[in-house]
Amino acid sequence: MNTAKVSAIPITIDGNEANVVNRVGSNVYAFQILKEIEHQTRDDNALSFEVLLQSPPITELPKSRKGWRYRVIGPQPLWTQVALPLYLWKNKQRIGLHYTPGHYTPRFCPVQYVSSVMDLGFLAYPDQFLKKDLHKLRAWTAFSVKGAQKVVAISKYTKQDVCQVYGRDPADVIVAPPALNSNPQEVSQEKQRALLEELAIATPYILFVGTIQPRKNLERLIKAFEILRTTQPEVQLVLAGKDGWLAEGIHQKAEQSSARDAIRFLGFVTEEQKAALYMSAECVVLPGLHEGFGIPPLEALQYGIVPVVANTTSLPEVVGEAGILVDPTSVESIADGVSRALSLSVQEKNNYSQKAAEQLKKYSWENSARTIVKTISSLL
Repeated sequence: MNTAKVSAIPITIDGNEANVVNRVGSNVYAFQILKEIEHQTRDDNALSFEVLLQSPPITELPKSRKGWRYRVIGPQPLWTQVALPLYLWKNKQRIGLHYTPGHYTPRFCPVQYVSSVMDLGFLAYPDQFLKKDLHKLRAWTAFSVKGAQKVVAISKYTKQDVCQVYGRDPADVIVAPPALNSNPQEVSQEKQRALLEELAIATPYILFVGTIQPRKNLERLIKAFEILRTTQPEVQLVLAGKDGWLAEGIHQKAEQSSARDAIRFLGFVTEEQKAALYMSAECVVLPGLHEGFGIPPLEALQYGIVPVVANTTSLPEVVGEAGILVDPTSVESIADGVSRALSLSVQEKNNYSQKAAEQLKKYSWENSARTIVKTISSLL
């Protein structure tokens, strides 16, 4: 009888997207997926994970253990295209697969790999990206997707896009969407008041949460807010999120707006501040032109708020029947959708709340990570 132990198959992970303290968007996705993969594979002796980083791991990442360790590699410049492929090449005999929860993999990857795609908004709206970033997104996403054994998409819409644009077989593109923590952070009414006072926010207000950048369609939201103010002059517009690509033009539009005194940009907010903002908001709006997914609408549902979202790309998929859909190209449609949300009756809110509970059940980090681990295992 052969009693020799079978060595675990090493899998490398590009952990840089997750290794960020102030996380937004793709950082949140990578961080939560890594945490859940580590949790689910603690008792799996067949798999061993090596998380590759440019800098030491932040304390919030899972602790190192047998079968889960971190390795900082260099050089830093062009890390993805120099340091990473060099390390993979030197260790290709022992590495079974490389996984990245982001768009980018090495152009010349010496081992099989699984790549991820958030969205292809840079192809739909190229004018809303800086030229150097646009070139990088176009080139790197193309060769990452085309060379991957499997591709992870964060929504059915993104999967459809990937298959159409890059000609991938639908069987090779899996869907592993983002999710929320099972229990939302609760903030007492007293603490809510204190946090809003700290942020210099007065109620009532409508809330946008996300990166301040053109594809979020914020210039039209500002114009829609101007229309809304003609009938509801007491309402404010609060935008919570750090500045992204080409944010300057959005700030300029706000400064030139007739409603400028009622528009507030908060920048990055803490989780506690964000919870207080949701809990005190009259309405949450995400009129984005192109979204691979949409965490803020899910967060709104979790806090019992009916989200107003664009009727395009992945957003109808995210909210189902639990949100109000608007035409993101029409200022009037956005204004009308927000007005409808502000005037819902108690019965209408209860109906939306029931639909929200069902919609939220569709998304969990546990299920998404399990799908990814199953996909990785199938390739070894």
